[in-house]
Amino acid sequence: MDRDIQKGLDSFDRVWSRVTASLEEKVTPEDTQRQAEQLLSRGDAQQLAAFIRKENQDAARCCELMRRLASDNPMRSMLAKICSAARGRAARLQMECFLLTGDSVAQTESCAVADGMLSALREAYIAARDGEQAYLSAACRTGTRELAELFRELAAE
Repeated sequence: MDRDIQKGLDSFDRVWSRVTASLEEKVTPEDTQRQAEQLLSRGDAQQLAAFIRKENQDAARCCELMRRLASDNPMRSMLAKICSAARGRAARLQMECFLLTGDSVAQTESCAVADGMLSALREAYIAARDGEQAYLSAACRTGTRELAELFRELAAE
């Protein structure tokens, strides 16, 4: 058997044994909430939710800008990359939020975009620049090492 396949099966066995062991224990919703509060402070959870909403809004803004551009405009590909990156960051944050709290943050469906294309692009640039500073600031304030690392990674993107 291929070594990678065997490694995957061994990993699956370890995970499955943890799952079945946890099924044998009776876990109440209060226990789950208490564990989530121990992992993440209320301020960190709110900050995480705010970042998720911001990334979703940034992605919606870029999609709206792409919709306004002609199909042969070279800016469309750049906006598509920005939109994809924002969605990726939102997904990473959403996953972290779910793993730490057991909750997810609802996605924002729309985002107001300035009337002029130049103004809208300027808003997108300023939002990205401010986002980097916000991630770095949040990384310094959080008490959770994993969140601090994630925020630094996202600021570097």
